[in-house]
Amino acid sequence: MLDCPINLELYRYEIGDKIIALDVQSSKFLTIDNLSSKILDLADTYLTKDIISILSQEYPTREVIEKLNWLEELWEQEKINPYNRVVEGFEQFDHYELKLHPTSRCNLNCRYCFGGEVHQEKIKDTTIETAKEAIYFLVNDFGKEGSSYSVDLSGSGESLLRFDFIKEIKDYCEELSEKINKRILITLCTNGTLLDKEKSSYLKKNEILYGISIDGDEVINDDLRIYKDGRGTFKDIVKNCEEIEDREFLGFAVTLTGKHTNIKDIFLKLFQLNLVDSIGIKPIRLRPDNEYAMNEDNLEQIKEGYNEFALFLIEEIAKGNTEYLYAILRSADYFGKLLKRTIRNDSVIYRCSAGLNSLSVNHKGEIYSCPVQLNNSSFKMGSIYTGVDREVQEDLRQLYADNIPYCQGCWARYLCSGECFAVGEMVHQQKERPYRVMCEYKKHLIRLSIYLWTEIQEINPGIFDSIYRECMKMEW
Repeated sequence: MLDCPINLELYRYEIGDKIIALDVQSSKFLTIDNLSSKILDLADTYLTKDIISILSQEYPTREVIEKLNWLEELWEQEKINPYNRVVEGFEQFDHYELKLHPTSRCNLNCRYCFGGEVHQEKIKDTTIETAKEAIYFLVNDFGKEGSSYSVDLSGSGESLLRFDFIKEIKDYCEELSEKINKRILITLCTNGTLLDKEKSSYLKKNEILYGISIDGDEVINDDLRIYKDGRGTFKDIVKNCEEIEDREFLGFAVTLTGKHTNIKDIFLKLFQLNLVDSIGIKPIRLRPDNEYAMNEDNLEQIKEGYNEFALFLIEEIAKGNTEYLYAILRSADYFGKLLKRTIRNDSVIYRCSAGLNSLSVNHKGEIYSCPVQLNNSSFKMGSIYTGVDREVQEDLRQLYADNIPYCQGCWARYLCSGECFAVGEMVHQQKERPYRVMCEYKKHLIRLSIYLWTEIQEINPGIFDSIYRECMKMEW
């Protein structure tokens, strides 16, 4: 029988017809009944005999004892754990990333573009020489202990405006990869309007992974992603995608705004184009007063949009259809990422690895921890010519979940790991301070992820096991 009192850190919530208990320490969770919930309410204060005495006034004594025995089994199986740890930061990384900015120029004028001010400043393109030096710095200095690397060419503008630059970088990375005997992967995101057969064929042949930005059906996309003359981009993007001969591993990247909150509809309209096998929806990051921002005014609508989407996924899985779920699990989808953490019981202590195993370099060779805050002195951490400022890097290393005052004690901290530093700087001028709306949004998705996963286990155990195995193989 469970020997109380015990010191637990459990978060419990009701959703649908379930009571779910999350063990914060291990990221493990289980569904419980009312009696179990009441025992857990008392378990950290009362002796076992007192719990039996108190609850026997409401439940048969035998039921209370049986439930205490069941909870003891969970304790022995480490599905519930004592509240006795604070996770400290670490610095061992196997993979290192460089985010380059080939150009700040763009052929579009997206209404919400966070790079709008950058485009207006007419910042110079990054030279091929600077780019090569940055890559050399990545593998021989910043990430010299790594076993693999990636170079992202998405930048602050439209990367395909410098297609020759991409080719030269590919050649250089191949040459360098052979010398160091380590893999260097190239990635990029494009708005899709310049993606012709020649470019898509080259990218595929040379194993350059790329995603295409598109924000929904024609109505939604053309409200947001437009040419400089005001024309919509949807038809051109779809036409170019249809002409891609091999679309394996191709994915859509969707920016979720506060203006369009029907997540299920956005997802389905894009999926039904039958052009990609992965769709990643990620929240926009803007100041709260921007008309496209996620803010207090639209937070509840966004939550409802995700509720509907989660129920839709559950209904499809009940029919044996997993294609929609895998479309978000394969991508960088925000909900999908949290769902993967939930499935794998991951405990994550860093919101992102900015400045730790990832860096961004501008056209001058200056190093910044975050590509979104390029040229913001608060995020500057050195130069490829003089090296990384280790004091700045150590400050970033200290920003792990248990060491951020705003996150300490939060039930979601090991599944969430804190909020985006770029947004903290944007909203509060304090990178480690979370924006409340994003906190609530993320916690809602975590609750939904746990609920969705427990529902899948009940309605289709076979699919549950299959999804679990696949998720354990997936990278972040």
